[in-house]
Amino acid sequence: MLLPISILTIILSFLLVYHNWGKNRNVLYLGISFFSLAFYGVAHDLLVNIRHPFYLALILNHITPVYLLAGPMLYFYIRGNLSDENRLTRKDSVHFIPAIFQLISILPWIFKPWSEKIHIANILIQDISQYHSIDFNMVFPTAYNFLFRPLHLLMYVIWSAVLLWRFRPERSLEFRIPDRLLLINHRWMRVLLTSLFLTCFFYFVLAVQLLTGNAYAILDSTNEMQLLTGIFFFLSAGLLLFFPDVLYGLPRVKNTEMPQVSVEKGPDNATPVINAESAQLNDLSNRILTFMEKDRPFTRYEFSINDLAAALDVPMNQVSWCLNKVMDIKFTTFRMKYRVAYAKQLLEDGKTREMTIEAVGNMAGFSSRSSFYNAFKEIAGMTPTEYLEKVRTSDVQKHVV
Repeated sequence: MLLPISILTIILSFLLVYHNWGKNRNVLYLGISFFSLAFYGVAHDLLVNIRHPFYLALILNHITPVYLLAGPMLYFYIRGNLSDENRLTRKDSVHFIPAIFQLISILPWIFKPWSEKIHIANILIQDISQYHSIDFNMVFPTAYNFLFRPLHLLMYVIWSAVLLWRFRPERSLEFRIPDRLLLINHRWMRVLLTSLFLTCFFYFVLAVQLLTGNAYAILDSTNEMQLLTGIFFFLSAGLLLFFPDVLYGLPRVKNTEMPQVSVEKGPDNATPVINAESAQLNDLSNRILTFMEKDRPFTRYEFSINDLAAALDVPMNQVSWCLNKVMDIKFTTFRMKYRVAYAKQLLEDGKTREMTIEAVGNMAGFSSRSSFYNAFKEIAGMTPTEYLEKVRTSDVQKHVV
């Protein structure tokens, strides 16, 4: 049962990174952390429950360096979320040393003949207690390496928890984090760290027991706990599907950019509800609109939300949050509407006298004829050709009058 949970978590991690990279690049670190932990679950289930020599030999010990990325990536995610920064520094390279060292240490195993790996896989299937007597690592005994993995992750979980506990956003006078995002993210990070702490603690206790007792008896007696731990971890990742605002991180809004909103009580002495998020990012919304209308960056085929954030010198997650939550529009739709509006303007100005309709689409930022026609019909309710005919008919009627 742990295998399908792990596979689902791997799929979720991939989708998490693929669909949310543009909102908050710290999501990449979170996705890699989930990915590596899910692979640990896959390896565990192949060894304990599946017991198929081919699949076990394929994954056994080969991906152990990946396990040691879970902790650093978790730390980078929590730190980046709290600081609204996703870049790594040279000092951060020290966090990759254990994974690199592990990779070097298992090189002899990686280059072992396949037949020998199959033989060892069969030995483990017959007697899993032999796991600690096999030399998987040329530096450390397998038993120590087995204990180090949960301890390594546990250290980063505690370190990240300390960062979260020390986080005091109210101390900043220049910037402010929108209250709703702060509350949701803070709760989410607490749930995530609690989940991982319990997972690490359980697997460390399990590793100690496996070193000192009968492996089969211990695994059988803790089977339900292993399953519950896997389900709890998967649900922690799955919460992102129900609380997508977490993926925006904690964008900073300049206090000087937040207009003062007066709250007046109505005749019934009731206080009206004010959209605080719209008020906080009202200035950024205006900057985005001004930039799009004045500079027309959408006319470039490759124009992306990254380019928009860079041009405004604003973190990408803040731009994404402003578009999706304040302006209530996806970036792709936002860009498409500007391109169609500009194409309409070109058609009305008679650009087809000197170029084709397809060339007008290219000039407006569309990379192909099909994308131009599809987008134009979606926004305008007619094709560019039909719109051009409508413009010409209107011009003729004006001249007749």
